[in-house]
This record gives sequence, structure tokens and C-alpha cells, in this order.
Amino acid sequence: MLITILGSGLMGSALGTAWARAGHSVAFTYSRDRAKLDQLARSAGNSAIAAAPNETVPECEVVLVSVPWHRLDDALETAGGADAFANKTVVTCSLPMRPDDSDLAIAHDTSGAEELARRLPGARVVAAFNTIPSELIRPPLFDIASSERPEVLICGDDRRANDVADTLARDAGFTPVHVGRLRMSRWVEPFGLVVGQLAYAQERGPALGYRFLSYPEYPMPDHPLPVHIARGDGTLAATVSVYGGNEVEENGALLEQFKTDAVARLVPGMAFAGTSVQPSDRGQHMAAFTFGEEHMPEPLEAFLEWLRRHPAVRLIEIQYSTAET
Repeated sequence: MLITILGSGLMGSALGTAWARAGHSVAFTYSRDRAKLDQLARSAGNSAIAAAPNETVPECEVVLVSVPWHRLDDALETAGGADAFANKTVVTCSLPMRPDDSDLAIAHDTSGAEELARRLPGARVVAAFNTIPSELIRPPLFDIASSERPEVLICGDDRRANDVADTLARDAGFTPVHVGRLRMSRWVEPFGLVVGQLAYAQERGPALGYRFLSYPEYPMPDHPLPVHIARGDGTLAATVSVYGGNEVEENGALLEQFKTDAVARLVPGMAFAGTSVQPSDRGQHMAAFTFGEEHMPEPLEAFLEWLRRHPAVRLIEIQYSTAET
């Protein structure tokens, strides 16, 4: 792809260099120091060039906007104004910071990415790379297994622009994570400040990345699962089966504490069976309780609320029993 880097500071130079080395045609632009741009182009290789924004923006396919927020309007005007960006994919990694970088200049009910889209109504604007430090964008990322590479958040309304950002993220050594529409930048941009705080104000170091991890889901339904079974006297009853995670098998003390707490909550007519862990496809089956009609809605609801809050419980399954049907 033909890519113009509009703003060749730390982020622009790092991403432009990564993309040039990935085989893209890159032009470094918008710097008060033309010698710096020339040096960046030589260092990036692969025929990268240094140029003025108005020389390359009208001809390129993709523009990376990586200028300080207070210089945005000047950068857009120098590139030729909004018309120069028409029908182009514009990737913005700029956070809308105050001139002294003390805080976001806009937030909550809009975002820097949305404001850029309003300034460039003919462009396909997508937000990406605004939650990672520039120090992380280095060739060693490609030495990491693709399943373990740091992630980068992407927000955009246009599928084609999102696909371009996806490709550019991978070409820079990242795993793309699509958050949703461009308005999601209202929440993503403040997250960029969190990453910056961890990277630059603490001892973690500036080459800081992140990955979002998925863990097994243990649903705890609010509504019972109706299973009709005969009860001797024909009245309503409920059986509550309780499942835990693997920790209840490994931690006998946790299971014993659960038993002690459960017994203390029993009232006349309630039955309790279990605390011997049995594996199942729902988790570790650790207990079952039976309630009669006289226990509904209380103390059944109070007991269920206690189960939902217990650290050992991962799933509650309720079976209601009535006369045989």
C-alpha cells in the first residue's frame, strides 16, 4: 500500500518504519526538521521517501495521522485540506491531548477520532495504535508466536478501513482486536492514558503491551430450568444442583467451609446432599439441595443469593418438581 505518515514523531516514525520493512511504500511527512524526515526514510529502507504532506496525501491510499492534537488543523491544511483525504483510509493514532499533555482535551461524549472524521467527511476514518507505546513497535515482536503477540484496539465504521487497519496491525507485529464503531473511541482513548501511565510512570518500562484473555464462562442463570418430576405428595419442590470450578477439587478447605456454611443455613424441611466433588460437563458437581413448597419464595431466594455470592460456586442449576406430567 501507498502510505503517508502525517506526523513523523515517535509513533509515526515507528509505525512508518515497520510498514516500510513489511513491504509498503511509505512517505514520511510533516516535520519542522526536513533532515529528520530524510534520515527516517533512509533508515526505513524499501524506497521510503521524505516529502511535504501536500505532495503525497492526494496520491496515497492510506494516511496515518500521528500529530499532536493542537497541531491537527495545521497538519490537515498543510496536506491540502479535507478534499485531499476524500475516499482514503485515514488511520489515526493521535490522542486528543491538551497542549501540555496533562489530560484529554475532549472525552466522554465524543472522541478525537470522531472529531477527525467530522473534519474529513469524505475519508474512511479508523482509530488504531493509540493504546500502545511507540517503544513496543520493534522487530522483535515478530519473534513472538502469533498467538502471544500484543494486541491493538481498532474502532471504525467502515469495513474496508477496518480491514486495512487489521492488515497494518499485523504488519507491525500486533494482533488486531476490533472493538466496534468509531464512537467506541470515547472509551478506548482514555485506556491509552492508562497504558501510558503504566509504561512511563511506573517501573514496567515503556515497551509495554497488553492482551485480553478469555476464561471459561460459568453462567449463573436468574431463571430456573423447569423440569417436571413426580413428588410424593404432589406439591411443588425444587432441587438446586451446585457446581464449582477445579479449585474445589484442589482445595479441600474451601469445600469444607462451603459445607459448614450451607449446613448453618438449613431450615426444617430442607435437604442437603453432597460436598463430594464429582466432575461433570458443567464443572465440579459439589452439592445438591432440595426445597419444599413451604420454602418458596423464602428462604429459597435468600439461599440462592448466598450461593451466587459464594467464591466456590460457578454454576447453579434449578429443577422444579411438581406432580407427574
